[in-house]
Amino acid sequence: MNRLLKTREPWLALGILAVIVLVTLRFPRFSQPGNLLTIFNDTSILMMPARGQMAVIGLTRS
Repeated sequence: MNRLLKTREPWLALGILAVIVLVTLRFPRFSQPGNLLTIFNDTSILMMPARGQMAVIGLTRS
């Protein structure tokens, strides 16, 4: 349990989930499948270079 509290991934996942819930409470159409598909399609272009940068940073740190 102590190790779980020290890693950041669970906290990031909870934060993202909290933001999605809060935005959905304010704008109910946000979490509809069609809108989420549009969001993922728009951000997929940005995710590809971000993953490449993450790999480069990971290789230079080791």
